[in-house]
Amino acid sequence: MPAPKVSERASLLLVDDSIAVLNFQKAALSNYYQLSTAMNGIEAIARLKESKPDAVVLDLSMPEMDGDEVLRFIRKNESLKDIGVLILSTEGQRARDCLALGADDFLLKPSKPEELRARVASALEQASRRATSRQKAFLFFCVGSMDLGLMLSEVERILPALALTPFPNAPAWLLGWFELDAVATAVIDFSRLTGLEHSVALPERKIIILKHERLHLGICVDEVKDPEELDRSVLEDPSALLPLAAESLKGRLEFMARASGGSFVPVIRASKFIDDQELEKLMNSLSLIKAEPRDGFEQSRKHGRRKNRL
Repeated sequence: MPAPKVSERASLLLVDDSIAVLNFQKAALSNYYQLSTAMNGIEAIARLKESKPDAVVLDLSMPEMDGDEVLRFIRKNESLKDIGVLILSTEGQRARDCLALGADDFLLKPSKPEELRARVASALEQASRRATSRQKAFLFFCVGSMDLGLMLSEVERILPALALTPFPNAPAWLLGWFELDAVATAVIDFSRLTGLEHSVALPERKIIILKHERLHLGICVDEVKDPEELDRSVLEDPSALLPLAAESLKGRLEFMARASGGSFVPVIRASKFIDDQELEKLMNSLSLIKAEPRDGFEQSRKHGRRKNRL
């Protein structure tokens, strides 16, 4: 196994009451990882609270507090529970029992350096998968001064402002439609739908194309920010944290997410943008467009471009 660059090294906490074992582990691992040590469970917990390592190599029988208790502490602690844990012990059955408590793997003493490195790498990989599974990806955007978000899994693509064909007798929030990949796609003005005010001119706005479950749909917004991955633990019920400016969004919210700036941002569900009655009307309008003869379709689209250019 080639040694990673120093700046990329994962951090390990080695916990054992034997200086000889700790010296063996340091000799086997120091070229590959950043290491810290503890000689009993109480000391290990103190180290864990000081700085969160990527993984722990944990002995079981120790004075003051055994490794089983340290493992339980790790898995019950919200900020530590994704850490990789490798049990290193002479007690085979007890080490196996720790798998049910949340240990990633176990290795019996005495062990060989290459075997220890392989098991540590496996525990780190499992820890990474655990952390990834706890994350959700979001796309944040702005309308006026309001930051909002969508789950990235509900976003198909982002387009610049473009020419739209208006719907006959459409509500003010329905800007029009355009053809995307040979499919008629409706575009909603998020500002008019919610009562928020745009802060940028029409040509500078963006259209977010949603993966809506029942129709092709886009929303017109002011600015689109880079996607972010957030831990599920920073998601909150919107009822307690919703800012007054977003009261009109209440029925469309999924939850609040703490974005990178530290503030909680309302996250909206794509399927909740339009109520059922308006959704049926819009779907009917799109159905009529699909049924329109091609010549009429092209004339309608050209006429719309002259009347409604974003």
